[in-house]
Amino acid sequence: MKVEAMMKRQVQTCRADQTLNEAVQVFWDKDCGVVPVVDGEEKLVGILTDRDVAVAAYFRGESLKNVCVADAMGRNVLTVRKSDDVEDALELMRTHQVRRLPVVDPDGRVEGILSLSDFFHAAVKDEHLKPKRLVRAFAAICGWREDKRTVVFDIELQPKAKLEVPTALPTPKSKPAKAKASKSTRSKSSAR
Repeated sequence: MKVEAMMKRQVQTCRADQTLNEAVQVFWDKDCGVVPVVDGEEKLVGILTDRDVAVAAYFRGESLKNVCVADAMGRNVLTVRKSDDVEDALELMRTHQVRRLPVVDPDGRVEGILSLSDFFHAAVKDEHLKPKRLVRAFAAICGWREDKRTVVFDIELQPKAKLEVPTALPTPKSKPAKAKASKSTRSKSSAR
């Protein structure tokens, strides 16, 4: 299956000289978490995520009206083409731990975007996509990065429930101690 069959064609873009405030308005209006950044010829020059905005807002300590997209966007953007195989795109996402890939034409103009959720929607309709590969990619993209953070899973399984975890997942070097909440604390937090 080719990227063209799965990608979203309606992609809102922004320019590097726009403010983060304007970009956030696009996130809100289009209910998205990423906006490709293009130049005057509509060629891809960067990518801006909602996380980029949050980090810039925190560290800059300025109004989003005073910060340009260029100051927060990612510049090393991984891309795919419509003619690329979706399995190759999924592997690119897994390897680089990204959830979205802009789809560009040979001149670098944005034609669409391919997201991890597109793979799951397509898997429901098409048996060609292998669920095990999707789960491995999802685990690599959304799992922990030992050098940056630790993710602790607290999973309560129901009787007869089965949890399959790919063997390719890294394991944390040490587990943090788990704090137990008192009954009174649990009842207060569950009432919220």
